[in-house]
Amino acid sequence: MLAVRPSKTARFGVFVADFASHELTKGGVRLKVPAQALQILEALVERRGDLVTRQELSRLLWPDNTHVQFEHSLNVMVNRLREALGDSARQPRFIETVPKQGYRFVAPVEWEAPAMAQAAVPPPPRAPRRWISWAVGGAVAAGALAAFLWLRPAAEERPMYVVPLTTFAGSKDMVTFSPDASHIAFVWDGNRNPNDLARNRQRDLYVKVVDQGDPVRLTDTPGNEEYPAWSPDGRRIAFQRRDEGKVRIYLIPALGGAEHLVGEAGPGFSWSPDGRRLAIAGVADANGRNQIFLHDLTNGTRKQVTVAGTYSDSFPKFSPDGESIAFQRSFTLSAREAMVVGVNGGEPRRLTFDRRPLNGHAWTGDGKEIVFAANRGDGDQLWRVPARGGTPQRVSTSSLTAFAPAVSRDGRRLAFTEQFTDANLYLYSAAAAPAALADSSRDDHSPSFSPDGSRFVFASKRSGTEEIWITGAQGDGAPLRLTSFRGPAAGSPRWSPDGQWIAFDSRASGSPDIYVMHPDGTGMRRVTESDAAEFLPSWSADSKWIYFATNRTGTRTIWKQPLAGGEARQVTQGEGFESFESPDGKLLYFTRNQGKQGIWSVKPHGGEERLVRGLEEGGFWRAWTVTSRGVYFVPRQGTEVRRLEFETGRVLAVRPLARPPVSGYAGLAVTRDGVRMIVTHLDRAVNDLMLIEGFR
Repeated sequence: MLAVRPSKTARFGVFVADFASHELTKGGVRLKVPAQALQILEALVERRGDLVTRQELSRLLWPDNTHVQFEHSLNVMVNRLREALGDSARQPRFIETVPKQGYRFVAPVEWEAPAMAQAAVPPPPRAPRRWISWAVGGAVAAGALAAFLWLRPAAEERPMYVVPLTTFAGSKDMVTFSPDASHIAFVWDGNRNPNDLARNRQRDLYVKVVDQGDPVRLTDTPGNEEYPAWSPDGRRIAFQRRDEGKVRIYLIPALGGAEHLVGEAGPGFSWSPDGRRLAIAGVADANGRNQIFLHDLTNGTRKQVTVAGTYSDSFPKFSPDGESIAFQRSFTLSAREAMVVGVNGGEPRRLTFDRRPLNGHAWTGDGKEIVFAANRGDGDQLWRVPARGGTPQRVSTSSLTAFAPAVSRDGRRLAFTEQFTDANLYLYSAAAAPAALADSSRDDHSPSFSPDGSRFVFASKRSGTEEIWITGAQGDGAPLRLTSFRGPAAGSPRWSPDGQWIAFDSRASGSPDIYVMHPDGTGMRRVTESDAAEFLPSWSADSKWIYFATNRTGTRTIWKQPLAGGEARQVTQGEGFESFESPDGKLLYFTRNQGKQGIWSVKPHGGEERLVRGLEEGGFWRAWTVTSRGVYFVPRQGTEVRRLEFETGRVLAVRPLARPPVSGYAGLAVTRDGVRMIVTHLDRAVNDLMLIEGFR
């Protein structure tokens, strides 16, 4: 009788587990894993998708007469196994924890061809070769064949699966494949402090073998490297460097060496398939808009492809046959659409109509589709759309977010950036330890108390997209969602001093605008109507005016507009970012820019702009606000909340912080009496380059 069983070698992601030889390899490199950890892996893989209890694993590892602390020892072995796999208990790609029960292996598994073995009985005498009777042996043979095919998928039907390309710390982005897809190039910040805004934008160029080895650094400059692209012959890597307010394209040998300056350009570029030209975004014109050009690498000449208009074109990508260019057209700050145009110009073909930001795009290997990243209502994910036009279809990645896709030349590998943060709100009151408020596994930020301090509003991604929510000031009761844009982000909520309105910004119209609504979510309307970007609202003391930042003049300044309607008025002549009016209505306090120290003041109708004495260290974090007791702020060190008293001009330490506030989001709200405050802290950050194997 024939028995069918899988072999002792299993493949999952970039890993191969040979349970016969007790080896686990990654890309052909043997990993050091304890024998007991491999036993756990074998038990989980053999029962992929099923729960394997802790009791079962304990009996497997330690017989009844073995004296050991089962719980602790099992935890240690599972942690060692996860370390080897680069896995996470909170975001498992391989081993999922079932709380208080056990573990489950969740990744696809492919066994090597199963062995067909004789049962342990003496074989019968060899008979003359003859056809097996289907009536007698057909069922057995068919069953064995079916089992073989089920255990070993055909090559053309090999399933897609997602694995990490990188698991080391730090901010990685903008991945690109070598021509043979064996290596990647990308930018990395070298694991700098994510809250150090000044240095966090400094990223250098690295290369790495796809499934093994450490990254090799190719550049080390004060500038910020962006958008690497491997030459078709694999010998060079082109990249952009943003430094001193300019963007320039450089070439560097793929193995490292001297850089060669190509020239100044706008955002994004790509190689022609023959390696003789670059499709580039040109330098912005007098209106701040870019067009697409072809740059000849042999003589430096440029040929214009797209014409100027009331839009800006960037991020050109050559098609695999070199006949077309896919690019992004920005109609407003937030409305960027995917377009395709012939290399000789002409009328571009529009592929998307979402009026939302695109976060990267790439051609499929056969040139028939465009893969792009966007938030189309259910978070930042990957989509694919026919290059001739059609309905976008979702690309399954199993990742929480997906940005900056890149497809290998043969079309079988797709890489992207997975970037995810979990910021939460913490209540500081009296001398009590900070307590989490309405926390979730997604970003919660930008709190604003109601005037009576009984409730607060905040922005959150807990529904998948950024919306405005409201809850009790002690975190009591389930948070209630006030907006449902389902895609365009809504943020920066600010409660009016009279308690009647909540102002916020949203990209629902395509570019950021200011909206207002009542605290129950009714009466929502758009306040600003210009084509410029308007964001970060705040209120006048009498609740009749809304201040906001805008780029209407070409430079970001602060303006204000009547709540009841009417013309907006410019308040600052110099750069302006975030603002709060004093409770007596005599001064407007504001910052120049995110990550820039100093809080300034100006009269509400404009005039001289002064750096406020005592607030020279404020404004670095977006963690500051104004109440009747003074200006509360977190200095750059991020260790405490301070207050500038209006009456005395003294700066007092109010409360130490458990850790710095989150960078990038509004991070501080204080009640009018100063007794309670909410601080936004970053609890978790995930950033990795991911790989879809078997993409099709």
